[in-house]
This record gives sequence, C-alpha cells and structure tokens, in this order.
Amino acid sequence: MTTALTDTSQMFNDAVLFNQPVSHLKMNSVITCAGMFRNAKVFDQPLTSWTMPLCTTMANMFDNAWVFNQPVTHIQTNSCADM
Repeated sequence: MTTALTDTSQMFNDAVLFNQPVSHLKMNSVITCAGMFRNAKVFDQPLTSWTMPLCTTMANMFDNAWVFNQPVTHIQTNSCADM
C-alpha cells in the first residue's frame, strides 16, 4: 500500500532501463517528487491515475527521461512552487 508516500524525489533516478507501470502509486499525499524520473531514459508509462494536490516541488521530475511522452495535464499543480 502506498497511501503514506510523501516524498518520491529521486525514486527512479538513474533507473536507466526502468519502464514499469506506476499507476498503482497513490500520490495524493506526496509533497515532493523532484527528480523522480530523472535519467529514467526509457520510462514511458501513463500517469493518468495520479493526483498530487499537495505537491510543492516537481523540479527536474522528468529531466533526461528521453522517451517519456505521456499526458500530464491532469496532474494538479496548484500547490507546486518549483517545477
């Protein structure tokens, strides 16, 4: 169960071959996800089930995630001060 996640920063950082589904992660309580997929060069999974109303930091979340090409417009960014 992932309901207690508050910090997912660097979670998949440098996981260069990572391309597994992450839609099961409950992101409602996450405050920071900075660099979460940094250098996850082949990651390209949908994030459509994610809502992150408390997230304040998304800096470099997809930095060097070369293949990532999924919609993220549904992710709430109202609380985000650092992208």
